[in-house]
Amino acid sequence: MRVSRFKQYSFYVFLFLCIWVAGFVWWTFISKGDALMLFARNRSEFRNDFFVIATLFGEGYVYFIAALVALAYRIRHAIMFVVTGILVALVAGSLKWFFAQPRPATVFYKIMDDITVVPDMYLNVGDTSFPSGHTMSGFAFWSIAAFVVRNKMLQVLFLFIALLVGVSRIYLFQHFLDDVLAGSFIGVCIAVILHSFVEYKFQDESAWYNKSVWSRTKSKDIT
Repeated sequence: MRVSRFKQYSFYVFLFLCIWVAGFVWWTFISKGDALMLFARNRSEFRNDFFVIATLFGEGYVYFIAALVALAYRIRHAIMFVVTGILVALVAGSLKWFFAQPRPATVFYKIMDDITVVPDMYLNVGDTSFPSGHTMSGFAFWSIAAFVVRNKMLQVLFLFIALLVGVSRIYLFQHFLDDVLAGSFIGVCIAVILHSFVEYKFQDESAWYNKSVWSRTKSKDIT
């Protein structure tokens, strides 16, 4: 990757690593499940509704919406969002199968009646906890979006949204802190690798993939 291209990621990645290292340090000083219990003791109706909404920003439909919007600017960006979603699904699914770590509700099933959870929230069970798929998806998607826009204010906003997705998975009692830390790191790695590859391989501004779908339609009508 050339220095000029690295600068596209440096600001965003630096902010992410600052937050990630702080989370990792916290993880080293607490016991497994402490972060879950911290949120369980501090629930409110507003926080419940807020994090239920926040977790949606890491789900598959955001890729579909982004791809449709991107078609109006550059076709390659639309394709990149779709490929990101596919990669996240494959990587998350493979790692969950390989590590086979139990979900919080599975680990704490004997005392679940004594733990305050979000009302009407379905708690996933089984051995699919590590890493957090929603978190990986959130950080991969919003990192790609940040690299595409290249505006520092929007990059901060997008990183904050991705962070909320990760925190929501702990708040909603779906994942442990280490699941979220791993998912966020892998998500950003996927975004950096994929975006740098696309930027390196598809630079021809006159090519169809660097046009909007509307400009291609107009050119076909003219011909």
